[in-house]
Amino acid sequence: MDSSFRFHVKILFVIMCGLSTGCMKRDGVRDNYEVILKINGSSTIGTRLIPALAGLFLSEMGAKNINMIRDKSSSDNVVVGSFGKYSKAISIRNNGSVMGMEDLDNGLCDLCMSFESGVDQNKSSGLQQKVIGYDAMVMIVNRDNPINALDLNRLGDIFSGSVTSWSQLDVDDFSEITLYMSEHTKLEIEYFKDIFLLDRTLTSRFVYCKDDLEIASKVEHDKNGIGFVSMAFAGQNKVLVIKKGAEFFWRPEKFNISSMDYPFTRRLSLFCGQKSGDIADKFLQTAFSWNGRNITEDAGFIVSVCYADSSELSSKWEDFENEAGSSRRVSVSFRFVKESSELDSQSVFDLTRLSDFLDERFSNVCSIILMGFTDSTGSSEQNKEFSIKRAGTVADYLKEKAGFHVSGIYGFGELFPVAPNDTRWGRDRNRRVEVWLDCVSDTAFLNAGQNP
Repeated sequence: MDSSFRFHVKILFVIMCGLSTGCMKRDGVRDNYEVILKINGSSTIGTRLIPALAGLFLSEMGAKNINMIRDKSSSDNVVVGSFGKYSKAISIRNNGSVMGMEDLDNGLCDLCMSFESGVDQNKSSGLQQKVIGYDAMVMIVNRDNPINALDLNRLGDIFSGSVTSWSQLDVDDFSEITLYMSEHTKLEIEYFKDIFLLDRTLTSRFVYCKDDLEIASKVEHDKNGIGFVSMAFAGQNKVLVIKKGAEFFWRPEKFNISSMDYPFTRRLSLFCGQKSGDIADKFLQTAFSWNGRNITEDAGFIVSVCYADSSELSSKWEDFENEAGSSRRVSVSFRFVKESSELDSQSVFDLTRLSDFLDERFSNVCSIILMGFTDSTGSSEQNKEFSIKRAGTVADYLKEKAGFHVSGIYGFGELFPVAPNDTRWGRDRNRRVEVWLDCVSDTAFLNAGQNP
């Protein structure tokens, strides 16, 4: 993308959605605008990202004087652009993934902003899911809090109410824990319940906020506070490392989120009907354009693929370095339905991301290697056989859908897990095929962090 236009896009993003104050209200904009597109759903997506994409979309249509206002009759956020004597607008209602999906089912909006955690699969079966990026829910504490990491078991103790004081976590000079969460996250918590709550009930001790921006602000001013927010809205707070015993240790970093190794990773999606309409289709094209993808990353979400070599992986991979050699792992992992070699419904969305990454930088100088893994269910012999078969499935998929030739297939069974096998979510994470690249020269990776 032209550097001057990328600068323009960044300026547009900053003007429309200030990082500390949220989207601005503007007076003096015509009230007689025509709403050409209605987008309802998650406030995490709708607070900054969608308004910026809406501004880009209206700009591409030729609009001038694009502003963010609040509709007087409904209190929706509205992005309005002037087209000479007329104004056209995109309405954005931040009413949560669950309500947004209901609105889409009932024809009350054109697109729904949602995460996997907010989607009723039965209701969405007739809809199209368009993944536009990755997000991670993170635990934040005040910067004065000395704690840096939290075990999943202790996190469950906090969220269930059995731990109520920082002294129970060996944090001196701090008093009762204040829990912050948004009302929308409360509705979506079932998606994460198996990770840390298990059979325990969510405590009623939460202070509920309207959105993640408010949570971040509360924690910044409350040294006893802890909040559960999107990575994009952590603000000036400390983001905690999540661990499980001595074996598993997850940082909410780009690679771990992009590969979905981090436990609280989720996909950002826009849902539409099978016949979404011309304006909705064009908006989706803008969201998936290079300009749109740059705005998504500027908003704090993950779009592009990255890589790591074996020496940069965690300590439990030390024995694996001999197998990986100089190869580098790409932050795309394909996962499977339990006890099968069938790709799960989410894996197909990573193919375009991977194809863009390989086509632009590596297709002529690197060989693709696939490494298969399973959970610990079954015998070692069965698991190794399954892992090889699954890697073969991905190889066939890459060749059929994108024309990529895979030079090597390996299966390691239940070895080298990325999550504990004693929970459902951990086993789901471990059933995977990783993509590795073996390149003739490291120069292929020099500009891998940049968009073409």
